[in-house]
Amino acid sequence: MKHRIVTAAQMKEIERAEGAAHADLTVTFDSYKPLHMAESSAPLCGKIVCADIGIQDEWHPEF
Repeated sequence: MKHRIVTAAQMKEIERAEGAAHADLTVTFDSYKPLHMAESSAPLCGKIVCADIGIQDEWHPEF
């Protein structure tokens, strides 16, 4: 089986792909991403750990 890396931006555009991997653990860096909360993708993430990598709050862009 061939695996591919899917970015958060790509996950916004796709629902659950047939044969999508189900992770036991997902490590995200700095902050949670939309795909970690999305109804279609959250169940695939397993336990989610947000790792602090030292990015200060004031460095985040405002949307």
